[in-house]
Amino acid sequence: MGAGIQAFEAHAAASASELVVATGTCPSVGIAGGFSQGAGLSPLSSMHGMAADNVLEWEVITTSGEHLVATPDKNSDLYWGLLGGGGGTYAAVLSMTVRAHPTYPVTAMNMTFTYGDNGVSKEDFYSVVALFLTTLPVIVDTGASVIWLVAGNMFAITPVVAPNQSIEQVTALLKPTTDKLNELGISFFQSPHFRSS
Repeated sequence: MGAGIQAFEAHAAASASELVVATGTCPSVGIAGGFSQGAGLSPLSSMHGMAADNVLEWEVITTSGEHLVATPDKNSDLYWGLLGGGGGTYAAVLSMTVRAHPTYPVTAMNMTFTYGDNGVSKEDFYSVVALFLTTLPVIVDTGASVIWLVAGNMFAITPVVAPNQSIEQVTALLKPTTDKLNELGISFFQSPHFRSS
């Protein structure tokens, strides 16, 4: 893929061949730039590693103007330097070849809850966050990845991405957290999505 290819374009091309590639969560991020060159955390990292782990070849222009191809066997120092060295650090990337993987079903689920104006105490809010954190190892051990944050008075999972799991399975993984929310009377928003391939 060329250096200007964005995640949504890479997904569309891969999907047309019933394949998937490791990209980030933002559809407009360029894959060959700082994303893959900065390692590239992907919702599929639990299955396929970082985006950089999937790069097979870089086509570059060096600062001295050389047009090179870098692989593990050819210009290998440059190849390994580009994997996590940061965008533009060693050369300008023109294109890269990445490993694509067969598609599989995936469930993604977002969840949010807050404290403050809704009558929820800060203590109750953080007791749920603490409980969620204790369940996190179990969730990721299933192969799921979780992006979560606490910002101000809000907790958000944006999202859990669970390859080869159903909505019911992901709901069960989050059940200790949702049970605690229900027990404390804290309302929450949960949005599941399932893609069969």
